[in-house]
Amino acid sequence: MTEARIDKIVLHHAAAPRSTTVEDIKRWHIEKGWRDIGYHWLLTDAPDSPVGPQMHIGRAHNLDDRWEPWERGAHAKGHNSHTMGVCLVANHSIEPPSKAALDLLHGWLVAFCLTLRLGPDDIVGHRELEGAATECPGGLVDLDAIRQRVRDAMAGED
Repeated sequence: MTEARIDKIVLHHAAAPRSTTVEDIKRWHIEKGWRDIGYHWLLTDAPDSPVGPQMHIGRAHNLDDRWEPWERGAHAKGHNSHTMGVCLVANHSIEPPSKAALDLLHGWLVAFCLTLRLGPDDIVGHRELEGAATECPGGLVDLDAIRQRVRDAMAGED
């Protein structure tokens, strides 16, 4: 396998309660036979967290704009070689993301779009990928609003 340039950031949801931990997801993914968490980043927003939403590293990577074979995720079949996977740890088919979680996500997305030389239109939901048969990242995640907010911030309007 060769390196591949990252050309999309793919948003997911865990389709699990907000109280789900990164350790829970790691265990589930290892039980599937994967070597580690399939997502590169996870945003937790547990209701009882004293610190609020937090971003966690999932699958190890070196933060450049290319995936070496050891960095490839396991989050979007057919697209893992060229995408970064971000999981919102909640079920956004039944509960919308909190404002605090969206604020953290937006800041993170702006930073990584700039780092990876991507634009807001390179942020996609798992459901928007060719071959995906899923509602992920949940029907209550407004992908257009997320992209617009990132676009505004990158243009200095946020």
